[in-house]
Amino acid sequence: MVRTKPAKLATLVALLFAVAACPAAPVSDATSQVEREARRILSEQASRAGWVDPVFDVKVVSAKRTLPSCRQALLVEATDTRQFRRMRFSATCPGNEGWRHEFIARAAVSANILVAAAALPSGRVLADVDLELARHDVTASPDAVSDPADIRGMTTRRSIRPGEAVRKSWLAQSILVRRSAPVTIVARTQGIEVTVPGEAIDAGALDSIIRVRNANNGKVIRARVIADNMVEPVEVVRAMPQSPD
Repeated sequence: MVRTKPAKLATLVALLFAVAACPAAPVSDATSQVEREARRILSEQASRAGWVDPVFDVKVVSAKRTLPSCRQALLVEATDTRQFRRMRFSATCPGNEGWRHEFIARAAVSANILVAAAALPSGRVLADVDLELARHDVTASPDAVSDPADIRGMTTRRSIRPGEAVRKSWLAQSILVRRSAPVTIVARTQGIEVTVPGEAIDAGALDSIIRVRNANNGKVIRARVIADNMVEPVEVVRAMPQSPD
């Protein structure tokens, strides 16, 4: 029988107790924290996009089954979240025994967004009748929208199939007022509406500010485009003398 010296035996026992006190941590602990952080980031992005009733499916991938123990709370940080399907995170154990491990979160996102109610050709000015709300996968469509007001009056830059998500990158601002075109200047104050004829000096899309000449007095004003060939005054720029009859 091999006898162990008391000093060596004490050292061995102490080492065994240390190992037992600090076992390897299951990677699932870090994985759950990474998943919570991924869901928080996805929720913030969905809120900024205005998506209705978003649903997130998140799977976290790690190359390791266990991680070294950590006496302190893990620090989880997003390192790259540009693509929902491949979001990168790091989990760091602070302190002297610290370590750092990389995780990948694969997310799929769906939400109630605007899709084409019928086939939309390129160059079509969108109206509410062209759109309907439907649940759709937006994992690869971060510029999908849910609020019709965000894209109403915009023009399609490409054809869109029925049921296909209407993405902002596929749209352009519609020119509602052409240069030198006759326009109606609408002024509203205290429940009273006054309209006068005018002429557009600049072209403009919805909500853009352009210069317009009042046909009655020759004044040039800055006006906001509110509809086809219709503007509302912002401020007077200068007075133009009327031509003699």
